[in-house]
Amino acid sequence: MNLHKKTITFAETGEKILKYMKEVFPNASLKQIYQIIRQKDVKINNKKVPADYVLKEGDIITIYHTLSESKPLKSSYVINFQVIYEDDNILVINKPIGVETIGEGNSIANQVLTYYKDNNSSFTPAPIHRLDRNTSGLLIVAKNNLTSQILSLHLKKRTGIKKNYYALVSGHAKAEETISLNLEKDLEKNKVLSKKEGQTAITKYTLIETNNKYSFLDVELLTGRTHQIRAHLALVGLAILGDAKYGDFQLNKYLDEKYHFKHQFLQAYKLSFSDLEDHLKYLNNKTITIPLNAELLKLKKELL
Repeated sequence: MNLHKKTITFAETGEKILKYMKEVFPNASLKQIYQIIRQKDVKINNKKVPADYVLKEGDIITIYHTLSESKPLKSSYVINFQVIYEDDNILVINKPIGVETIGEGNSIANQVLTYYKDNNSSFTPAPIHRLDRNTSGLLIVAKNNLTSQILSLHLKKRTGIKKNYYALVSGHAKAEETISLNLEKDLEKNKVLSKKEGQTAITKYTLIETNNKYSFLDVELLTGRTHQIRAHLALVGLAILGDAKYGDFQLNKYLDEKYHFKHQFLQAYKLSFSDLEDHLKYLNNKTITIPLNAELLKLKKELL
């Protein structure tokens, strides 16, 4: 019989004992883990606990077991994101164009695993939101369970985190506009469409610069639907340059041939925090920004 004994760290706070055990014993089945708990071989602070017990910082966990604690070797991925900000709770990165946020291969989620390959916590740092493959910019990675829970809830409620994007579009935009068009995903076409019965979607933009043919916008997401900015702007006649799904095919072809521009002109450039609670209060009133990336800046100078 082996003994696993550990004092729970802040990073592990908020996890259920079942999830903790699955991470400590990655090769064990849920049946094996439940059996250990039912046999009362798991104790917190010398007391028996159920499978849904939620861990707290400072808890001393004791597990008597015959399982292997060895973890599968993590694959190494090429890290091509830029670290913009990091503290004990979050990592903010600049995601490059052409990289999936989550998925197999060299996705941002897998790059984060490589970045934290020496992390000994049972919690796996991961992005708490997504950017489309061909959208670059700021992404937030949660470094512990409690932070992940709090920020994910704020994102769901559309509070606490404000996200702004730069977009270069075709057409002459208004000085500012709030677009409120319900969106529904068409699984066959793999794109979102404007439908009355769809999900509420609200996007606000402010005009930064225009020459009547093209407009450079500051776009704020007031809800977070799939492809929301791209679909909304296209629906009001302001298609994002280079957008292969919602954009102007002929214009995109011209941009490719003349400027070798093959991606949508959309960058998440600013994150603003407010109304956060508990251990994340220190982030309130903090704003993180990045400049327009070199490829997008070059095209903007050519067209505006």
